[in-house]
Amino acid sequence: MTPTNNLDAPKKSRKPRARRGEGITPDLRKLATVQLEDLRRGLYRNIDPLKYGFLPPEAIFPDLLIKSVIDNIYTLHTSDDIHAMVVGYKVLEEHHSELLEVCNTLRDAFAEERQKKADTKKGLKQPSVLPPDESEESSEGEPDTHEESSDAHTYDVDVADLGLQLSAGTFRINIRNGTIQVV
Repeated sequence: MTPTNNLDAPKKSRKPRARRGEGITPDLRKLATVQLEDLRRGLYRNIDPLKYGFLPPEAIFPDLLIKSVIDNIYTLHTSDDIHAMVVGYKVLEEHHSELLEVCNTLRDAFAEERQKKADTKKGLKQPSVLPPDESEESSEGEPDTHEESSDAHTYDVDVADLGLQLSAGTFRINIRNGTIQVV
């Protein structure tokens, strides 16, 4: 037997690593695939069969091209970038602006998903917001000024700081045992 030398072994070509924040996880790939398949169905429903013939949806936007769009989504920023990728696919050549719009939307969705994951990882989960407790209000509609227990704290905060989906403005909130209550 001849001993093999690692230096003589052919080098494996590696797929280049994605830049930070541009990796596509299986969850993101699934999200993108669903969005691009929706685009494919929409194009399929709206094409003129007299112009293109009776094509199946996969002929309009093949799965392999969907995979390629997802893999290269961070390099597809202009109509020319999209057009270069879809050359030969007549329907997509004519509707490349719609594909660009979906790519832009997906990049934004990817960033949001990454941020959610990072927030969860850091323990910054969104607090649950409860409506004001009716029993804490007096008959005039003003909050009671009774003394609060030692585990309750009241703050005036801007909702933008909390990232809550409320109308703009300042609200009074109560925090008890980790639960935020808008008053």
